[in-house]
Amino acid sequence: MAWVRFPDGSCRKVERTEKAEARRDLDEFLALRAQQLEPGPRRQRQVTFNEVIDEWFAAGCPNVSPSRTSRHARVKAPATVANAEQMLGTHVRTAVGALWVDRTSTERLESVFSAMAAAGKSTSTIDRSWNYLNQACQYGLRQRLVKRNPAADVLLPARKPSKKRKSFTLEQAERLLTDAIPADTRPAMWLTALMCGLRPGELVGLRWPFVDLDGDEPTIEIAERAMEVGKKYTGQGPPKTERGKRRIGLHPLLVAALQRHREESEILGLYEDEGFVFATRRARRCRSRTCAGRSASSAATPASRASGRPTSSVIRSSRWSPTSSTTS
Repeated sequence: MAWVRFPDGSCRKVERTEKAEARRDLDEFLALRAQQLEPGPRRQRQVTFNEVIDEWFAAGCPNVSPSRTSRHARVKAPATVANAEQMLGTHVRTAVGALWVDRTSTERLESVFSAMAAAGKSTSTIDRSWNYLNQACQYGLRQRLVKRNPAADVLLPARKPSKKRKSFTLEQAERLLTDAIPADTRPAMWLTALMCGLRPGELVGLRWPFVDLDGDEPTIEIAERAMEVGKKYTGQGPPKTERGKRRIGLHPLLVAALQRHREESEILGLYEDEGFVFATRRARRCRSRTCAGRSASSAATPASRASGRPTSSVIRSSRWSPTSSTTS
């Protein structure tokens, strides 16, 4: 047992059954006294996982701790924050949200993730759920809301075998290019997605200033993408990764399709110098989900039937490209 006296005259007693825990608490009090900081109440109120998670979201979901390469905070994208809310709300809050953090064992948290694995959740879902919970608890530890992070030492269930990736065969690609796409109302959009390998957000967020069709070497520059949180468009943002910033050379077939698309847009009054390349009839941006799913059905059905894949995966996984790509 030990006593630590603070400049304001108050004292704090350190008494633990384990020597390591007593040393940790004693070092913490000594550090506070050296920095002329208040020790806080003698009996700190226990906080629950829900309260710690709420504080983490209110602070903007800061990263766990400085990495080996950077000590700067990393700002999470709105879609990442929305994903964290969905993951924690669905899998963590319902299981341990009302429990006190300091009185919850690591084994109790491991049982949560074991139950997720038994329910058939994917390895990536389990990993992300734990990652968000660990970041929230670590934030609570840094803010002295809790005394320990029970998620830090969690051992997750065994990794499940990854699914084999599927891609188009030459026959499926030929049928898509010659039959399905010409019959669709947006052939230039599907050709751009397939021949340039764009993500849905990059495709619907593509604007005319980044499309060069009249130069000696026609190109598309991927410098931004449409940002969406749920069903709401939140503006233009950078590509998903730094390597996603690139300049892609265009095949003559795609150049001709985009030139015709531009001409038709001018006739319909949908063309704007700074506007979106693939706009709706009201000159608005297409939605990413519409691009990847519902409106892709007419263009992707022949190939998706032949490959046994859902139509929503056609655009997301079609990264075969006959064009040359160089990073700007």
